[in-house]
Amino acid sequence: MSTTTRRTPSATPPAETRLELATRLFHDYYASCFWHLRPDLQITEERVQLVVEGLQRHGGKRGLLAAAELLAPGASSDPCR
Repeated sequence: MSTTTRRTPSATPPAETRLELATRLFHDYYASCFWHLRPDLQITEERVQLVVEGLQRHGGKRGLLAAAELLAPGASSDPCR
């Protein structure tokens, strides 16, 4: 009988991981979701919600999925999530 091991993601990755993801999504979806913002906008923890909202409003299905990934409990730096 073979045994399979499951890798579980760490409960709370560092804040840099979430910020890196938000920054990457901001740049990847800039033309369709964030055209009204400066292209060199610095994404901070306070601006992650701005990225989520832009993806949800203007990103279509792929944007919604990307926003969900950003909001996933494992992507949060907040230990309460």
